[in-house]
Amino acid sequence: MIEVKNPTELIQALTAKDASIVLTRSMMLTHSITLPNATSLSGKPQEDSALPILMFQDSDGIGLTANNTIKNLIIHTPANHRSIFNTNYETDLGSFGFENLELNGQFSFLSKSKLNNTFLNLKNINIIAADTRGYLEQPQKYGVNVLQGALTIYNLNPDKNSLITVNAKKSLSVKKFSCYRFRCFYRWIW
Repeated sequence: MIEVKNPTELIQALTAKDASIVLTRSMMLTHSITLPNATSLSGKPQEDSALPILMFQDSDGIGLTANNTIKNLIIHTPANHRSIFNTNYETDLGSFGFENLELNGQFSFLSKSKLNNTFLNLKNINIIAADTRGYLEQPQKYGVNVLQGALTIYNLNPDKNSLITVNAKKSLSVKKFSCYRFRCFYRWIW
């Protein structure tokens, strides 16, 4: 486990592929970051018990690869960007854990054609704002396009064996949105 207190230390920890990265201070980044495979990113409460804020100036936030965990953080991107998104489209992405997060920006997990299975565990996720009107991936059924939501889990793989399993506990909430609250798309069925 490595504790980081500024953007330089965070980038160094990501480059070194540390397995467990703990933010001890709030910070702003000018570009998105990607968690290496099997990396955990968490926040340590500060002296006033507030969780650290990870802010992204004008970009998406945290990209996922495989077997990642993000917990105890406040993640702020512009509302029309993604706060958490997946970047890897391998056959088996393993499992992902998300706990005690406050997000500004979309939580997006889209699977592409290679995915066979993955598991998402969501607990206590609060989305403050998300504007998802600009995203291109929109399912169409019966001549209607459906916009993505503030929390979008979308399986684009037409293979019947492709599976995203979601375990959502406690509260999932959206305060301000310019689209639909939650959408989970599974092979064009919603």
